[in-house]
Amino acid sequence: MSQTDFDGTTTLFDVKAVYVNPGKDLTKVVVYPSSIKPGMSLQISSSYSTIEEYNVQLFDIAGKKYQLDLRKSDKTITVKPMRTNLNPGMYNLQIMINQKAYTRKIIVE
Repeated sequence: MSQTDFDGTTTLFDVKAVYVNPGKDLTKVVVYPSSIKPGMSLQISSSYSTIEEYNVQLFDIAGKKYQLDLRKSDKTITVKPMRTNLNPGMYNLQIMINQKAYTRKIIVE
């Protein structure tokens, strides 16, 4: 591999391979639906045998945090934003289950 700088100098480098393994933990949490209307709930399902510890937070793209009503069963967490008039747009749902962190994007229509 070669790199040519703005001044015209060229440097040669050995080719390196990079392997990224995201791991199995990324598939252990599913959020449904990924698009909601104000007032709707989300379901977070997990392939863990049980959800022992959990925390869920909702942020808009500016970083503002919104309060949530959370209800948990063995493998599912029901999430409902306390504010029923969320502005349309993209939100980040930060999920912590059994000491593992997940982030999912949610669209509010």
